[in-house]
Amino acid sequence: MLYANGIGPLNSFKNIEMTKRTLNEVDLITLRDKKSLDAIEQVGVAGPEIKLTADPAFLLKADGKGEEILESYGIPHGQPLMCVSVRKWKNNPADFTGIMAEFCDYAFEKYGLFTVFMPMQQKFDFDIANEIKNNMKNRSVVIGANYSVESLLSIMSEMSICVGMRLHTLIYSASCTVPTIGIVYDPKVNGFMEYMGEDKFVSVESMNMENLCSLLDGVCRNYDAVRNEMKHNITSMRVKARENTELLQKLISGGKR
Repeated sequence: MLYANGIGPLNSFKNIEMTKRTLNEVDLITLRDKKSLDAIEQVGVAGPEIKLTADPAFLLKADGKGEEILESYGIPHGQPLMCVSVRKWKNNPADFTGIMAEFCDYAFEKYGLFTVFMPMQQKFDFDIANEIKNNMKNRSVVIGANYSVESLLSIMSEMSICVGMRLHTLIYSASCTVPTIGIVYDPKVNGFMEYMGEDKFVSVESMNMENLCSLLDGVCRNYDAVRNEMKHNITSMRVKARENTELLQKLISGGKR
């Protein structure tokens, strides 16, 4: 079984042929987004049973330590918080840190949103978060990268808004029904956003102050409606995520291999 994977983009002939040959040998494939389903159908994977489900991360649970962790950084209690999770990437604009710093200042000055940077990978995320922080006019905080997934989920549950590049940051924000703006550096990001029925994202190559602020304004203007729609969608995603396990159990009990 290929378990709840994302697939693609597949561009080279060699990778397409290897993927087709390998995946046609398995009994069951579950996929976490529609773009992945399209990708394997386009390359000719047709032998196994194929199901569109959802990422297993939707079934993870917070540990309730979020408020305590945020207080340890001196983050103001009761103030609306904006999680920002970005990474170094080859296609980031030359002035990426400047754009993000100005945007975070805008969020604070217009909506009172205090920026909390959440690095997901120390190697790629921590330094760039600090660069943005140091370019801001207003205070912000970069949390450490050594927390468990359960603690990160708990931290996310304290947020009012999330702006993220990392796929699993966006999954965590969806799980916590935190309205989200996606910055697309890889097709898996907009694939996830579209699968969730979300349209508030921008490609990293074309991001600028104007489109970021416009997306934020749209979220804040329709905040309750956005969040209510997310609550409906996350219920569906959790049902689909559980289906991965149900299909696996059925496969094992069938004794195909």
